Amino acid sequence: VEVEPAVRESQEGVSVCITYFEEDLETLERAWWSVAAQTVKPLEIIVIDDGSRDPLQGRWTPATDSYPTRVISITNRGLAAARNAGVMLAKGVGFLPLDCDDWLAPTYIEKTLELLLAGADVVLTGLQEHGPTRNGTYMPGYDRPWHLVSLEQMWAMNRFYYCSLFRTQTLCEVGGWNPLMAGPWNQR
Repeated sequence: VEVEPAVRESQEGVSVCITYFEEDLETLERAWWSVAAQTVKPLEIIVIDDGSRDPLQGRWTPATDSYPTRVISITNRGLAAARNAGVMLAKGVGFLPLDCDDWLAPTYIEKTLELLLAGADVVLTGLQEHGPTRNGTYMPGYDRPWHLVSLEQMWAMNRFYYCSLFRTQTLCEVGGWNPLMAGPWNQR
């Protein structure tokens, strides 16, 4: 389903889209609470269940109704299609994708939204990994101006992390994420 950007009712706020597939509920709760704990409240939280065998609806509800949350179940078509479903439902001027096994620092929206409202189409962020085998800090961008970054460097060192703040209208205009993108993250 395509939505014309001119028809959208965007509000000055952030729609956070948590994608879910076959994870335990504790993992989803941690991601959800990281959004609920933001110093700038999100406009809404959209949880997209990408065709789990044991659907979320009826099995999980947010711990509080203080944060408008919608749980939507779709047919399994992969991560890109799940994010695109969230974009089509988003009401906010900003769209923030969040995988359900990740979480946000409490000031994430506070620090990124003002840049988006100042005119940016995407606010790139860094990444902090937590885990027994992957535990590092990565900054966004490169050590040189954008026009000097080669395609080879981009392939070797992706510094444009998925969990950046996007202008919702821009995502709609470019067609969202490519549902044919290759990689294990899109195969579920």
